[in-house]
Parts: sequence; structure tokens; C-alpha cells
Amino acid sequence: MADFLLAIRPVLSIEGYSQNKRTGYVNDKDDAGGETIGGIARNFWPNELVWKYVDIAKKDKVNFPKNLGAIPGLDDSVLSFYLRNFWNKIGGNGIKTQPIAGVLVNAAVNLGIPPAIKMAEGLVHVKQDGVVDPELISKLNAL
Repeated sequence: MADFLLAIRPVLSIEGYSQNKRTGYVNDKDDAGGETIGGIARNFWPNELVWKYVDIAKKDKVNFPKNLGAIPGLDDSVLSFYLRNFWNKIGGNGIKTQPIAGVLVNAAVNLGIPPAIKMAEGLVHVKQDGVVDPELISKLNAL
């Protein structure tokens, strides 16, 4: 089966997040997402655990955001976010081929889950309803 960590690393890289370095924090007033770390925008995902860790780091106004690298639990919360909200919803654990899983999770993060699934359904010529089902997983695994 495809490996979640291998599939999500390129997504995190695009988002400017590096595990263990915990970079990828921005707060752009012109961005609708507002404060963002690792592609997780506070305005869109305000209840995510990652914000607890960012808020802890922000208490040290002199060293923030450089001090994010010293906050235990931040990496796990970022990974958990992508696992729950994208990987699990695309059926990532059922996909055998790493490149297919990687492309699909990247598409889910950047296009949305239903459009990403519909793209995969179109690729394997099954009904495009945006729902992961055994037929889709089977056909993806046959590629």
C-alpha cells in the first residue's frame, strides 16, 4: 500500500513546511486564509490543533516564528491534519501505487476532495460522482 508520509511530503514542501524545521509560517493580510502554517489557514481551519502550538510559540514575541522549530507536537498536528482531512477521505490507505496516491492527495489538497476524486474516476472510466468506493480503488490499483 502507498505510504502517507511519502505522499504528503511533496505537498508539505509546496506549502513551505519542512518537518523538524517547522517552517512555512506566513501571515499575509492580503490572503483570505490569513495566518497560515504548512498550508493550514487559520481563517479556514480555526479549530485545528496546530493553532494551539502556534499560539504557544507566539508568546515569545522576540523569537517568533523562528521558535516554531522548538515546539513539540507541531509536526504531529500538521501531519494529523492532512491525514484526517485529505488522505483518509481519498481512500489513501487502499491505494497500492505510491505515485497514484501522491498525485491524488496533492490534487485533493489543492483542488478539493470531490474534484480530485472525479479526476481519478475519469482516469479509470467509472461514474464521476466524487465518491471513493471499492470500484474506484480497484481500478486505480489495476493501473
